[in-house]
Amino acid sequence: MCRCLCGDPHEDDDHDPQKAEGTAGPVINRRCTDLIWLFIFLVYCAIFSFCSYMVMAASNPQELWHGVDHNKEPCDNKIYFPKLYKDFTDLIKDPYMQNLYGVCVNACPKQGDMVEDWFVPLPTLAIANRCIPYQHTATANGTTMCAWPRCELIKSENLPKTPRQVCGLKLDKTDNYWLVEKPDTWLQMGWRNEGVSDGVIQSRVSIMKEKGEAAKQTCEVLVHRGMTTMLEDRSASIVNKLVSKYTGYAFRQAQVLFNNLAWVLGLGLGGSLVLCLIIIMFVPCCVKLVMAVLMCSLFAALLLADYILFVQADIVPNTTGKAIHDLLEDVGVPDALEKGLDALGVMANVTSVTDKMLRAQEDAEMQKWYQWAAIGLAIGICLLFCIVIALRHNFKVLAALLEVASQTLREMPSLLLFPFLNLISLACWLVLLLYVLLGTLALDNSVAMRWLEKMGVQNLGLQDVKNAKFAKRGFMWTTLFSFLWIYFYHIAAFQTTIAGAVAHWYFYRLDPEHSAGTGIHSKGWFFGRPLVYAYCRVVRYHMGSLALGSLILALVTLPRIILEYLDQQSKRASENNPVVQLAFRAIRCCLWCFDQCLKWLTTYSYINIAVSGRPFCKAAHKSFVILAKYPVQVTLDYLASTVLQAVVGLLVPLCMVMAAYFKMGSWVVCGVAVALLAYMVTRMAVGVYDICISALFVCAIDDAEKHGGKYAPDELRQAFGFSARRLTIDVELSS
Repeated sequence: MCRCLCGDPHEDDDHDPQKAEGTAGPVINRRCTDLIWLFIFLVYCAIFSFCSYMVMAASNPQELWHGVDHNKEPCDNKIYFPKLYKDFTDLIKDPYMQNLYGVCVNACPKQGDMVEDWFVPLPTLAIANRCIPYQHTATANGTTMCAWPRCELIKSENLPKTPRQVCGLKLDKTDNYWLVEKPDTWLQMGWRNEGVSDGVIQSRVSIMKEKGEAAKQTCEVLVHRGMTTMLEDRSASIVNKLVSKYTGYAFRQAQVLFNNLAWVLGLGLGGSLVLCLIIIMFVPCCVKLVMAVLMCSLFAALLLADYILFVQADIVPNTTGKAIHDLLEDVGVPDALEKGLDALGVMANVTSVTDKMLRAQEDAEMQKWYQWAAIGLAIGICLLFCIVIALRHNFKVLAALLEVASQTLREMPSLLLFPFLNLISLACWLVLLLYVLLGTLALDNSVAMRWLEKMGVQNLGLQDVKNAKFAKRGFMWTTLFSFLWIYFYHIAAFQTTIAGAVAHWYFYRLDPEHSAGTGIHSKGWFFGRPLVYAYCRVVRYHMGSLALGSLILALVTLPRIILEYLDQQSKRASENNPVVQLAFRAIRCCLWCFDQCLKWLTTYSYINIAVSGRPFCKAAHKSFVILAKYPVQVTLDYLASTVLQAVVGLLVPLCMVMAAYFKMGSWVVCGVAVALLAYMVTRMAVGVYDICISALFVCAIDDAEKHGGKYAPDELRQAFGFSARRLTIDVELSS
């Protein structure tokens, strides 16, 4: 059974070049890797699940979820705080608001209701089963009117013949405006108060029903006359007023967001994903041009700066600069722009700055500083030019990797959906662990001591309440560690699955027998098949390796969190102690550097696992060799992904927010929600693209070492310099 699932343990885990002869793809003798760590992971999950079950059985998280009333009795549904204004005045005595006066209710009361003997002055909104008051602002009535052209005034007893003769009220100074729709109830009551008869009012209503919509087309300036009502609890404290005010604002914005939910999800998720895919598909078409333009712009800026330094040092005459300056003045700028810049004082500032830059420095001491700066910058420009020339092959490889990565996503578009599935799974785990955390917080100390005694740990001195609290805190830290392990496990599954799909496409896209799951041109293709094949390989062979890698990252991340916790706890004591502050900052910096290096190494380790089927330690060793042998290329790939992430992360949310502005009326809160969703989608899409680039680079290196690069696509073959049967790779790649 184990051999059927995991393969022959005596077989080698690398490519077998001899078996690869005569086939279109290499034979990879995969077997289950790092089984002991999979066993440790499963045992840990079982122990943690058992402890969580015991905690949840002994605690009552309903107290935290539904709250307790003033008698400390747990509520079944929701809780209302009738003395919230009074409790807020005692905020200094009870800063954590643990003794709020609460009353259990089945549903949040409405404005004007009675809860026991308490009157409800404001409407309430259920937030985490707590009924929070908010200020409710509602528009009672309103009518659209026309401000221009003016209203045709007639006597109040005359019947109107056209909509322009149906004017507003003198009381609110809208008598110069005429109606373009049926008048509301309050407007009709205002007419009656001004002495207009019911017959005239009925005639005005009738003519607006018949001709109001047509007359609206002739109006140039529309205005809205409305009446709003706002009820406020004047007996409440200032703090309570602020809370109810901002909860009301949040409630209204949430209503706006809910009313436009379809557009928000459509633009934030669907629109941003489509736009990301389009950008990723077209990036390779202009990547060489973009790199050339950036390089030329960089050198032009550096040469201009160096020329100014030489002029300031009085080494080079400024005749060339003056000639260019005079040429630009002759060409000039548009009159409207020049007038605007003059009004802002920009033109005068630009002229004075350019005159100073193109005039030699009079101070002899400053001339020496400018002289050394000019010479140093000139040497730096020469060195940079030599470096760019030396790395031209690396830039060529980078362009090829970007092009082939886009090709893989065109062949396997379902890869872009895997981060969303991973995110849903991680969210489910997060909710479950939060529930366990709530149960731990709600666990009574006496119950915790009895539970510890049943577990056989009464001899460890945990009978008192203090140590029971310490045990609860320890289990909370264990829950946090469990989340870190699960989080990094999801990251590992994401990276390994994407890399496995790319590696399978790289080596088997031309294999007629094993091309299943390599893209839209493979036999029997359906949407999601490459993703399913890659994920099944990971689950069958490499779950132990993922458990080991994610455990290492969790063990490295936990000390950073503990350090931040200790820093917050000791902030008051260390405020006046610069030595302690410096120590915390140094340790924080070291841990951050170690964490980033380890994440980089584990990413390439997961890719190596997916490509060659090695165990984690062998894959980490191979990844370290790659990083040490090709540091320039790895750095360029990372920089390209970072720049692409920054550009796409700014462009896509901006485009979606602009679309939200044209599609939604109240677009501010909707625009923020769309921008956040679009940025999240962008990060995940570019993350997939980044893994594709790294996986293709590892595949090319592995292909070069074992098969002479014969499986490489044409773009990578030309960039790396592969021949048909042997590798010919330039020295610059590893320099």
